Amino acid sequence: MIKAQTVIPRPWFRGKSSIFVAGALLVVGVFLPCAIRAQPTFEVPLYFFGATTNDGVQPMAGLVSGPDNALYGTTSGLGISNVGTIFKISRDGSGYHVIHQFTNNPDGASPFSALRLADDGLLYGITEYGGTNNAGTLFRISLNGSLYQVLRQFNTNIYEAQRPGGQLLQANDGVLYGTAANGGTNGFGAVFRLSPDGTGYRVLHSFANSPDGANSQSGLIQAGDGLLYGTTPGGGLFGYGTVFRLSTNGGAYQILHNFTNTPDGNNPQQLLQARDGSLWSITSGGGVPGLGTIFQMNLDGSGYHILHNFTNGLDARIPLSGLTQAADGTLYGVSYFGGANNEGAIYRIDPGGANYSVVYSFSNNPNPPYSHADGSNPHGVLLAGSSTDNSTVLYGTTANGGPGFGNLSVYVGSVFGFVVNPGLTITPLNNQNVVMWPAWALNYVLQTTTNLSSGPWTTVTNGVPLAGLQLTNTTFPANSYFRLVWPQ
Repeated sequence: MIKAQTVIPRPWFRGKSSIFVAGALLVVGVFLPCAIRAQPTFEVPLYFFGATTNDGVQPMAGLVSGPDNALYGTTSGLGISNVGTIFKISRDGSGYHVIHQFTNNPDGASPFSALRLADDGLLYGITEYGGTNNAGTLFRISLNGSLYQVLRQFNTNIYEAQRPGGQLLQANDGVLYGTAANGGTNGFGAVFRLSPDGTGYRVLHSFANSPDGANSQSGLIQAGDGLLYGTTPGGGLFGYGTVFRLSTNGGAYQILHNFTNTPDGNNPQQLLQARDGSLWSITSGGGVPGLGTIFQMNLDGSGYHILHNFTNGLDARIPLSGLTQAADGTLYGVSYFGGANNEGAIYRIDPGGANYSVVYSFSNNPNPPYSHADGSNPHGVLLAGSSTDNSTVLYGTTANGGPGFGNLSVYVGSVFGFVVNPGLTITPLNNQNVVMWPAWALNYVLQTTTNLSSGPWTTVTNGVPLAGLQLTNTTFPANSYFRLVWPQ
């Protein structure tokens, strides 16, 4: 229950209380019993796949935001032909519907890569398999699904790119660029380009395994210098992958880093150019003790260094996708395994490379101490949503788990939202209502009252540290209100 003059709704998160700001105060009301926790993040499952056969299952890629503020993604399995779907969902988890059912031939099968919203307002994507030659397709689709068009049928010609992978890039020249795991002149994959209308297809570079890498499937980025940057999971001088760059016309191809497995990792994923201009990414293996790394390097290949080695225990491990930089500059990623339940995790690291931590562990166990079965094995780069009131919502998918776990012949997966620095809010947890407040209010004092108009306001103590994350079992009177105030 909230009595306030100014209400700030959080439409992406259904069923939770709103907050309001009055001067330096943040006030929220709730019917108790209640527990208190100062926590900078929390996770919300938005949708579970597998409700019907046509629903699609096992999303293996991240999400993209449309101009309508909805989220768009792909599933790799089920659908009417058991080869995947394209779906749309609102940011609050409502309105899920499938806008395309893949049929294998001629439209492709098993999309494993995120869609790309292009300048023309259409979504562009690829399938690794299917099509008329079973070598993959490149397609476009309107936001409502009414227009679906295959722009390229990849084929088995020795000079052709085959099995495209990774999110397509639309560069500043308006052209689409991508990578393929196989094909090309040498059979080790290729970099290609294509105009959004389907014309002008061209292979820009054919990988040769050694020394220039092999089997690139992580997509490309265009850095501030206008060049295209990417990775190969294999090949190079030592066979463990490379970081490379080239121009949009295919020239100036250059290897920036050859991975050696130990200590620098192997199987690098999609790159990110951070706001400081440097390149960041992860490796899915190698490093010490061989479970992957987070690395940073300069655009010219200098300054390569490891920021974190994923380890056993409670750490994230074996990440299969790159990083996202949130509004506050912090970098976030997901790992396929690891975390407290070995079912995947969300981790963070500061832009300077310090303060690495696992901030959420996924679990498919709906029983205490877990609050819900939220899916397992997150896969795909996180999507950073809008930032309001110092809060950021990151959206992602899990490839497995959810309530359909065990009820279908395959695991199903989920769409989730992960909230960074939530405002003062109330959320259910383990049959209690938990008061949560953001990290930027770390030194504020939590106060409570049962009379919002006249008080008195009493400081909440009872074991709740001002700067901690401690969960207490304090029980408060019904219809209590809470506020955060700066210490006087």
